[in-house]
Amino acid sequence: MALAVGGLVALVLVALAMVTLLGTAPEEDADGPGTAVATEPVRAVPPLDKVLPEQPPPGYIEAPPDIDEAVRNGPLDLEAAAGFAEDRSKGRELLRDQGFTTGYSRAWLEQGTGRFVGAVVFEFESRDGARRYTDLSHTSDLLVAGAKRFDAPGVPGAKGVAAALPEEDGTIHVKTVHWARDQRSFAVFIGAEAEPSEADALALAAEIYGRS
Repeated sequence: MALAVGGLVALVLVALAMVTLLGTAPEEDADGPGTAVATEPVRAVPPLDKVLPEQPPPGYIEAPPDIDEAVRNGPLDLEAAAGFAEDRSKGRELLRDQGFTTGYSRAWLEQGTGRFVGAVVFEFESRDGARRYTDLSHTSDLLVAGAKRFDAPGVPGAKGVAAALPEEDGTIHVKTVHWARDQRSFAVFIGAEAEPSEADALALAAEIYGRS
């Protein structure tokens, strides 16, 4: 059974975790997996549209622009980025507080199955803003009932979350990986009715890290 549009929207909202319970998310353990991030020297970074893969994976198509406003391909201004949030006004507030400047997203659907793959990068005014946003996003993902962490080797500072989202016509299983690099916050997510593997999410994260 193909993934329903409502499921796609829920997937994006949870995967990006624009916190509507601002300030209520529990703190993660300081020594949790992926917490330590080495200080990187200032370096030239590629433009956002070159960081995310330009072509869909084999067997996938670009998600149609009319499927929902939360599913986007291309550049994101503040309003577009806030559109990922369940509560747009609080999503806008969170992004603004952390110094959001611009963003970019890609979203793909596997033909015949509805399996969903997406990647998003948000750029902030400072490294601190990017890392605060990333940590808050990851922590809020863990608020989903039954959500579990998984290790994300291969991408410095990355953190993974596995969650199952109940829908009227089934359950959507989601694997999400968050990390920050320089002044940017990244998220990749894969979701489907048949549980996706952590390896697939980690492979996409590693590819994007290598491009960034």
